[in-house]
Amino acid sequence: MSDLIPTVRNRGDGEVRYRMLYESEDKVYIRHIKGVFTRVRKYTGLPLLLAFFFLPWINIDGRR
Repeated sequence: MSDLIPTVRNRGDGEVRYRMLYESEDKVYIRHIKGVFTRVRKYTGLPLLLAFFFLPWINIDGRR
């Protein structure tokens, strides 16, 4: 099987161009996101995950 896939651009000429299957066209750059809700999500995420995974094993009055 070939790693080339056809891509049609909106150029109007109808020409089919081929590119590599796993080759990216443009680079993706990340950016730092800051704000109130980002800080809330950052500081509450780990405690909520720990509670989700460890609360089922806590015994209260002999019951789980």
